[in-house]
Amino acid sequence: MLFQSGQVPGAKIVEAPTAKGYTFEAAIPWSTFPEAHTLRAGADEDSNLQRLTWSLSRITGYAGVTNLLGQRFLSDPDALSPALTYLARRGLYFYDNGASPKSAAPEAA
Repeated sequence: MLFQSGQVPGAKIVEAPTAKGYTFEAAIPWSTFPEAHTLRAGADEDSNLQRLTWSLSRITGYAGVTNLLGQRFLSDPDALSPALTYLARRGLYFYDNGASPKSAAPEAA
């Protein structure tokens, strides 16, 4: 199951599937969206990690994260690497959904 961070009306929507053993991914918006909490290529590491933390704090129960668009961010290993390190330290996986044919995820992981 996939839920976009910030668009889930409450934790109840994920409680039933999680209780049955299903896992889901949080879809985090990356660089394509001009929103305040979007991870961005070219932004400093601390700002992106604050944005990532904010997005992840909007829902619970996810096992990993996937990108929501964000081809520029995904193709920038300097921007992507700190985010992947942060996710790994939290025990979360990253699923590259293939949105960027030039994804730096394999090198940055």
